[in-house]
Amino acid sequence: MHPAFLGLLTPVLLVVWYYALSRKRLLENVPTSKVKGVFIGQVEVKGRAVPIPVLRSYLAECACVYYSYGIEERWSRTVTRTDSDGKTSTHRQSGWTTVGRGGEDPPFLLRDRTGELRIDPDGAEVHGSTVFDETVGMFDPIYFDKGPIESVGDSDHRRRFREEAITVGERVYVLGTARQREDIVAPEIARNRHRNDVYLVSTRSEDQIARGYGWMACGAFIVSGGAAGFAGASGGPQFLIGALIAFFAAAFVAYSVLVRNGLVSVRERAEMAKSLIDVQLRRRHVLIPRLATVVRAYAEYEKSTHKEIVEARTNDAESQTRALRSLLALVENHPELKAADNFRELHEELVDTEDRIALAREFHNKTITALNNRIETMPDALIANLTRFRAGNLFEATGFERTAARVTLD
Repeated sequence: MHPAFLGLLTPVLLVVWYYALSRKRLLENVPTSKVKGVFIGQVEVKGRAVPIPVLRSYLAECACVYYSYGIEERWSRTVTRTDSDGKTSTHRQSGWTTVGRGGEDPPFLLRDRTGELRIDPDGAEVHGSTVFDETVGMFDPIYFDKGPIESVGDSDHRRRFREEAITVGERVYVLGTARQREDIVAPEIARNRHRNDVYLVSTRSEDQIARGYGWMACGAFIVSGGAAGFAGASGGPQFLIGALIAFFAAAFVAYSVLVRNGLVSVRERAEMAKSLIDVQLRRRHVLIPRLATVVRAYAEYEKSTHKEIVEARTNDAESQTRALRSLLALVENHPELKAADNFRELHEELVDTEDRIALAREFHNKTITALNNRIETMPDALIANLTRFRAGNLFEATGFERTAARVTLD
């Protein structure tokens, strides 16, 4: 290849290397959140796909929450060329032309053992499972049933039908930005139109995706280094050494920036998780005693109601009428007067709050562990030391807000 072309190819491949490596490290740096513990910001979740509307894919006609299909038609033609000497030559050309495509990507739910979370895949990089892949001739029923009537020029009358889908109940990996829903007080993961955050929805596992980016980064780095070497070798040994030094220097600077930015992002994510712990701890410290007071008051109301009923059973008719009127007024003013329900609600609030505290603490400690592992292993340790980046501390409960709230109903 021409040295100038190799010189231009090197920075292009370095960009590909940087892109793939940054994606791989992002997947490794963001710990998996439980659905119940999702916070506003960049998160990673895993679970089963649950439809809001049940879709039927176009080609495979399977029940799914997302599908995308493409139809290609093969063509071939004979091309005749005349060179500068007037000699003619003929050869065959062939290829595939897309003649149809489509799909649907409405919001769906992702479910794990802690709850459900709405996912809006619009604008995401979606990797579905292959549910249909066939190449057929024009006498196959699907050729015209699913494809267009018109044919492309020089058609061989062969079509390739491919479809990807996320089927109902299939395991899904999501890396994206959580935001507050507009219809209810709950988070959802959707495309952030004001930021260029990574948004990935895939039926592949996190390890599979990370390995794919890893191989992409490795291949791009090796080929770009080789291109730089060949470009430099064309100018002699001195140019070769200079080209390689420039290549590795650029790669080191790019990698240092990538590592530093990644460590900062992990630290900020850990601080956000820590603030979520504080929010839930204060919620437990303030809300639960107040709720217990309400339950205690409702229990006292019900006690007085039972007393009125007993008196109504034992007194004369006039007393019964007076007691019943009092009872009806009490029920009208307090329709939720059921101590058992309130005790259940108190228990659910206690369990929910404790679950959220545990999930936020787990996410914080996973993030800190990922950060510390990074800065304690080479080559990240070198860059962390050069930039004076320090390890983080795991969460430890201290302070009166972090003590369990006392609940008494006596």
